[in-house]
Amino acid sequence: MALILLTCVLLSLWLQGHCQDVIQFPEVSWTDVTKSAEMNCSHNRDKGYNQMY
Repeated sequence: MALILLTCVLLSLWLQGHCQDVIQFPEVSWTDVTKSAEMNCSHNRDKGYNQMY
């Protein structure tokens, strides 16, 4: 059981470190449901990268 938990923790840390290709600002956007919100996304890949997720 401890090995499974350790594997899950290490995998989540590894994935966080390798998912820095897409930049989202703000990271979290909170606003009233009656107001509009804006979020900007960009990536540092080449022109062949066409998905933001």
